[in-house]
Amino acid sequence: MQARGGSMMGDHVLIDRAPGQDRALLMQGDRVVEVLADYHHARNLTGSIHRVKINRVIAGQNRAFARLADGTQVSVHLAKSDRVVAGAMSVITITAAPRDGKAWQASLGARLVSANLVMLVGQQGITISRALAASLSETSKAVLVDALAGLLADLGMAADFAVIVRRGAVEMSADTLVAECRARANDWLTATGDNHAPGDDLGPGDNLGPGDNLGLDDGSDEGMLYDGGGIAVQARCLAPLADITETDAATSAAEFDSRFDQAIDEAFQSAVQLDGGGVMWVEPTKALTAIDLDSGSGTQDALFAAAPAAIARALRLRQIGGLVAIDLPRAKPPVMQRVRDDLEAAMAVIPRSPEILGQTRGGVLECRLAYGHPFPTDLSGRMASEVLGVLRQIALRPTLAAPVIEISPAMADWLDTDGVAALAALDRPVRRIVLSGLTVPRLVEPGYD
Repeated sequence: MQARGGSMMGDHVLIDRAPGQDRALLMQGDRVVEVLADYHHARNLTGSIHRVKINRVIAGQNRAFARLADGTQVSVHLAKSDRVVAGAMSVITITAAPRDGKAWQASLGARLVSANLVMLVGQQGITISRALAASLSETSKAVLVDALAGLLADLGMAADFAVIVRRGAVEMSADTLVAECRARANDWLTATGDNHAPGDDLGPGDNLGPGDNLGLDDGSDEGMLYDGGGIAVQARCLAPLADITETDAATSAAEFDSRFDQAIDEAFQSAVQLDGGGVMWVEPTKALTAIDLDSGSGTQDALFAAAPAAIARALRLRQIGGLVAIDLPRAKPPVMQRVRDDLEAAMAVIPRSPEILGQTRGGVLECRLAYGHPFPTDLSGRMASEVLGVLRQIALRPTLAAPVIEISPAMADWLDTDGVAALAALDRPVRRIVLSGLTVPRLVEPGYD
């Protein structure tokens, strides 16, 4: 293990809360690397734990299908050792957002996942991934296992939680991973409220107690057992040791909006200008995401120098998952190996642990990474996001006693249905002017109406 905390130590998270929505920016320095959102009308279910009734099992595809208590369809990935039958009750964890109209993705069992660790509820032991174990000395492995086992023992969790250390933790120190494990334990404690006030940290000697696992084994009713912890926990899972701050004034909220909107716009750009004059195109398809590189007005050396960081940023910012095909210009083998090494290093900080599979004879580099959190506009829809943005403007202006908004008929219908909770969260009534043909909602300034 490296005796340092890794690049995540410099991360920070900015959170903005408004009527109907919570949003987060994951930052590295001044650059946005990821955007998250959780909407009252469209919850981000990633990381939530549920008890469900299995409706159908397709053994040949290692898949089972179920519905959450609210009717949301879920596709459950089954490992070779998993044994489930249709009609049985099972506990599942939501692992990834739906894509292309498909169901939310889930795995069997209750688990808490973060950038470098997976904590399994109801199991025991410490496991280091094969890829990570191969890069560590026996001494380093022993130090890490002892440190994590000691933490679980101190917290009284050794009998109820197993920990898997993921391969992306290769540059993390044992102390850093212990801190990450403690943070996830604190999130769990807040959810269970086991003889502690919500938000209290779990320290040495604080015992969760055998079986205090959200009642995973004490009934057969369908329902949510753990909601994923909300926007702050979702962000901390991606950046475990990041500093987290929240917008506390109109000026900081306006800056948040600017950065958030800029990140959304950037994620939708198919062509990205690279340092040195090169160009990168990112084109998602049903089967894979294709990335093409061209030196443009620059040199091939400049392209290869800029491409690895740009590719890694695009994968993370756009929440790209699944198979990715990167068409690299031809170069001599030593140059191509250097580019591949640089790309592996750039992708190592992505929490979803991208894996480079190899290069085809045609020069296409293939990599694969897990699907993760839903992209904000995919989760909420653009119209809802725009209406929530107007309600947020009202919330930030307490002196605006009688706000008036202009909206389209579709926006009005949304406010009367899915948007009711967001509207009710405001501390004053809002008068609506419904205009046919309107495409963008607007707050009417006093004296203009």
